[in-house]
Amino acid sequence: MITDDGAVIDGPGTGTAEAVAGALGGPAAAAAAKAAKEAARAEITAQVQAILATAADVEADTTAILTKAAEGGFTGDGMSVEDASEKGQIEADGMFAAPPPPSTPAGQRAWAESLSPDQLGEAADNYPAELANAYQIAPWARERAAWNYLPKLRDELTSQAALLEEQHGAAQMMHEKTRAWTDLQTVRQKLRDLDQIETSVKGSEGLHLLGLRPHENGVGAVVAQGDIAAADHVAVHVPGMGTETADKLDSGGDLPGEIEKIERIHFAMRDSLDAVDRYGESVATVTYMNMDFPDQLAQASTPAYADAAAGDLASVLNGVEATSSKGTNLTALGHSYGSLTTSEALQNGGHADNVVFYGSPGLESSGEAFKPSTLGVPDGNRYIMLARGDIIAPGGHFAPFGGPPADTTGLTRLDTNYHREFPDGTETERLGRSTGHSEYDNSDTTSLWNMAAIATGAPENAIAYDSDLQNRGRSFHHSIGADLRRVR
Repeated sequence: MITDDGAVIDGPGTGTAEAVAGALGGPAAAAAAKAAKEAARAEITAQVQAILATAADVEADTTAILTKAAEGGFTGDGMSVEDASEKGQIEADGMFAAPPPPSTPAGQRAWAESLSPDQLGEAADNYPAELANAYQIAPWARERAAWNYLPKLRDELTSQAALLEEQHGAAQMMHEKTRAWTDLQTVRQKLRDLDQIETSVKGSEGLHLLGLRPHENGVGAVVAQGDIAAADHVAVHVPGMGTETADKLDSGGDLPGEIEKIERIHFAMRDSLDAVDRYGESVATVTYMNMDFPDQLAQASTPAYADAAAGDLASVLNGVEATSSKGTNLTALGHSYGSLTTSEALQNGGHADNVVFYGSPGLESSGEAFKPSTLGVPDGNRYIMLARGDIIAPGGHFAPFGGPPADTTGLTRLDTNYHREFPDGTETERLGRSTGHSEYDNSDTTSLWNMAAIATGAPENAIAYDSDLQNRGRSFHHSIGADLRRVR
């Protein structure tokens, strides 16, 4: 039942489904039925409240127009009927603008669906900060909001920098110690981050800014290569320790480096589809940098960064699903500390059809043993890669989170060694070996091929891990489809 304020409450007989589920499947089934009902209740409530808010806004605007017309507001001062009509149309257009967006993802989705495309576009102009990270609304509108938000954020930071420079200068004259200098460096870093985002993404063919958020030490972004709303296959890549938006040119751990990674993954996904004659299917890749990353091993030994970003990353994943025009095959790719962030996002309600972890220090932040079933990803669609010589792997610099991932039952281990055969059987092409911690997404490697095979829904083309061959430093093509090796 729906109340006058838009709340959805239980009506007669609403407990029947839970009772039947409990009778047939026990307490767990009853709890699952109750959770499903509450999720449906929340979604319907958000939709109803968005409709009521829009209706109230329209009613208020209509009342304002009629009142002004009755008082001669459109025809006063000797104005002609034609001029009054034009003036009334202009003012009506402004009055019928979209109401402010709700703050919850479900509410934002229902709100956006209640608007026309023109209204949604105007809302992206009027509420850029609120919609730049509204992952449940159409990507084109979110991108428009993000680009509108960027100059506003730059103006805010520039004003902060000017104030801090003044405070620091006054403290220097008095020979006093102050936090102003430290804070000023942080604000300047955020300004450099905005410059880097604009330089790297704006005007670049195929790139889309789909998220923009300031955090404690910088400004993060969500950037896509390709159209996530129209793609058949989408891969979301989450990088690890040391990643920053700007100023990491030498290491590749900045936004330009991450864009290069998702472009390599994008091309590898296309190659994977071509290898199985699926030429008509489309792909898109995303890099998730909308978080504060740990910068050193000491910081990466705590799950705090992953836990802080898990909810936002879960929303990004769910937003890909919600805004897809055709239903997409969604794969989460988590590297290094990013694998922990990805795991926590999936455990916190994020959706993915497949997940590939690589170079992972561990996948559980709670201190308990990691259980793959908590990811919500179907059994058989959860993968792990560990290259030879990867020092970030468990047993390296710090203890793993929840146990060594490569030794976890329920994750399928994929190979990272070189291979003398391609899946088409020819020996003229070769996949290279990944070694250490940072070569997993290098071009023409077995590990990149495996990511692309999983991300395009072609696991039969992925290459299984073989400990004997990898330890000998050589290998031949061995597909998962022929002999699935499950980590025990």
